[in-house]
Amino acid sequence: MKELFQASFQDHPHWRWKESLAFFKQRLLDHSVQRPPFSVQVFSFDDVALITDYALTSFYRHFKLYQYVFTPKPVLRLDTTDIFRPVEAPPPVERLTAAVPESELLAREVDWPEDAAEEDARPSLETVDLDEVTPESIQRAIQAALHAQVIELRRAVQEQLGEQEKALTDKLASLDA
Repeated sequence: MKELFQASFQDHPHWRWKESLAFFKQRLLDHSVQRPPFSVQVFSFDDVALITDYALTSFYRHFKLYQYVFTPKPVLRLDTTDIFRPVEAPPPVERLTAAVPESELLAREVDWPEDAAEEDARPSLETVDLDEVTPESIQRAIQAALHAQVIELRRAVQEQLGEQEKALTDKLASLDA
């Protein structure tokens, strides 16, 4: 009964009474049949009937009660932190009158020459001194990277358009012939 109790409520707390009863019957069968080394006959047929009757009338009659009382319950662990620690104030926000209108920002264009010799003179990530990083240098680096990507996209689009134009003129020429 001790092994049944431990299996039903500690090892397998999700078992219902049917699973527990199947485990009980298997253990009782192991001890009521003589098949060495698998099982040893400890109980006779009459003993098995009495033990089963006792288990059904006492243990399984109150199975849900035992399950409620002896099944470990999940416990919520709550850690708190001190809410009275000093809070850093956010930096002051610039006045809106000092802001640049969006139309002026969009109207600004960065003029980068498209010569390959001057492209090499642009700042790259390897040439940036991390001790002297300023918002303006970051903005210039971003603009340089974006400009390089735009130039590459323009070249790719122009090549595609040229290929498509050539294919269309070839088709027109073959239709005219």
